[in-house]
Amino acid sequence: MKYCTLLVPSLFVLFFACRNSSTAPSKPVTFGELPADFRAFYEKFHADSAFQMMHIEWPLRGETAVQSDSTYPERRLASWEPAQWAIQHAVDFRTGEFKGEWEMLGEEFVIERIKYAAANYGLERHFIKRDDGEWQLMYYADMQEMGR
Repeated sequence: MKYCTLLVPSLFVLFFACRNSSTAPSKPVTFGELPADFRAFYEKFHADSAFQMMHIEWPLRGETAVQSDSTYPERRLASWEPAQWAIQHAVDFRTGEFKGEWEMLGEEFVIERIKYAAANYGLERHFIKRDDGEWQLMYYADMQEMGR
């Protein structure tokens, strides 16, 4: 009987704890709505190549597009090492050639998509806040057809 007295309240608490522990849904945001520390990191990441290299999780995982036939490139898993990395530079969204989209997942994860305005091609990067409070690039999908 003692076990039943403990079991029922425990199951009740467990049920509601699990039900409410869903992860925060992603939400599209403008660059100005991103956290101030991320915006400062983002600016420095593109302005300082040494800073950029120190704020990438190596080997950097992601996807690359490989032309397998004349119609559609094939997406393949990829991994970049520092020696292979091409320094990323800031994109000037004011020209209208590219558009930027950002999503926040919780307070510590940002997904960025940079797309050509005139076509369904772009790249995707994922940034995460480390335990030490610094942001880093943890995923990179190079230029490819988006949403396929």
